[in-house]
Amino acid sequence: MVIGMQHRALTMIVIGAPVLIAIHFGHRQHRDSIQERIDVIERSQREQISVMEKAHRETIEALAVAINAKDKVTHEHVLRVQIYAAGVASILGCSEPEIEALRAGALLHDIGKIAVPDYILTKPGKLTAAEFEKMKLHTLVGAQVLSRVKAWLKGRHQLLNENGVPEPSRIKVKRNVTQSSRISRGMG
Repeated sequence: MVIGMQHRALTMIVIGAPVLIAIHFGHRQHRDSIQERIDVIERSQREQISVMEKAHRETIEALAVAINAKDKVTHEHVLRVQIYAAGVASILGCSEPEIEALRAGALLHDIGKIAVPDYILTKPGKLTAAEFEKMKLHTLVGAQVLSRVKAWLKGRHQLLNENGVPEPSRIKVKRNVTQSSRISRGMG
């Protein structure tokens, strides 16, 4: 009986061990092939996101160029605000995605001027009170135009702390960088 049990155990080891080893290596190979497919999909998604982000930036730039083409002074102003905003953000330690968001925002900060009559935008001298009132409306028009993309921008560029939680103080800094750049340029 003892010999029979030893024979059965030996048979189970001889037959079972290769089966278990084959199952182990088959599972590992399957797991590795799934991981490779996941890596390929993630790489493809990152490339697609990069292409979409580039197209988004180029669309914003094209829109800003089209809006500012009427007025050379405005165009130069927008570029200066973009440079100053990016510089201030860099000094404040903002990340590259945050700086890119500010560059886009700076390009579009005067988008409401599309509703301002050309004769006001191109007037060489000082604006009258009525003309100045019309010029001030560009901020409201711009807010209306950009409100349609506000939800996307908020989700896309919201600033998170190391725990993945929105950090209101950094969000406030981001909002104020472009405004500070405009103010400092106006004073200089």
